[in-house]
Amino acid sequence: MNIEDSIDFEPKSKVGKRTSNRRLIGMIFLVFLCYNFVFIYGKNIIDKCNRACFSFTGELAQKTFEEKPDALAATQVASKTPAPPPKEPEKKYSGIDHAHPVTLDLKKTSPPVIPMCAGIPDFDSPDIPEFPQLRTYKGEEWSNERTVIKMTCDGENLYAYFKCFDASPKNIVTEYSRNQGATAAWMDDSIELFLKKDQISPNYCQYIASASGVSLNNCYASGAMPFDFKDVKNPVDFQYPEFEVYVMPDGFEVFMTIGLSNVGIEQPLKPGDKILMQISRNYRGQKENGAHLQLFPNYIYGDTRLPMDNHDRRTFILVAIGQ
Repeated sequence: MNIEDSIDFEPKSKVGKRTSNRRLIGMIFLVFLCYNFVFIYGKNIIDKCNRACFSFTGELAQKTFEEKPDALAATQVASKTPAPPPKEPEKKYSGIDHAHPVTLDLKKTSPPVIPMCAGIPDFDSPDIPEFPQLRTYKGEEWSNERTVIKMTCDGENLYAYFKCFDASPKNIVTEYSRNQGATAAWMDDSIELFLKKDQISPNYCQYIASASGVSLNNCYASGAMPFDFKDVKNPVDFQYPEFEVYVMPDGFEVFMTIGLSNVGIEQPLKPGDKILMQISRNYRGQKENGAHLQLFPNYIYGDTRLPMDNHDRRTFILVAIGQ
């Protein structure tokens, strides 16, 4: 018997199939690696492209609930660069006689009235009046982009709606909060709402919503100067606000639901009651071409000797609750 007869050779057809399978597996693995590489290192570019496309069709809608302290801390740790806190006026302004502020003699803003409404309102209703238009912090009229503001109150909660019109939504600034976390929301195209119970209340709250969908709230204690403040911890029974942000082809919309007990209002508000308020819109955020808009302009209600400051409590004006 020949030696070759004693060896069981594998058919060539099986060897060919096995080689083809290995090549197929290798190709699939290579495609998988390429896919991972693209989506790991190009996810930011892909995300920006998607948002740019969806924003023109109105399909991009974001709904967020205010982050709890632990979640917010995790966001800050994961951010690339810590966001700078809101700038407080330098100590040199402490030498100014703030009891006699210097202001501009311009037309003041007519205080709006917030109607009572049971439950979540329909802001399309003509029964809910619009607030006066925002102006620059120097008191100048600003007609480049309108800001529609409407609010209602059910006694215990404040419901707020903001429509920030924008002729170039592709230029809306959102990168600060995306790259640095929620503490940088005020540096984006954003809305800031300040609430204070009354003139003698020691604390007040700030609610911020960025066009990116990122939101933030802060509680502060008033300092000795009209613009001094320091962070304070949220009370144990603090009601975290609900925010909704929608990017549209003509700008972005913001909805806020805020518990009034956060600013020390223990009894439900009723018609005739008032609450201190300031509203700011950061158009183009903190970019050089940005505009700082306010409901109650700083240079009319605050002091022209100071820089623009949303925290100047002299610009917090009483707004009445209507029928």
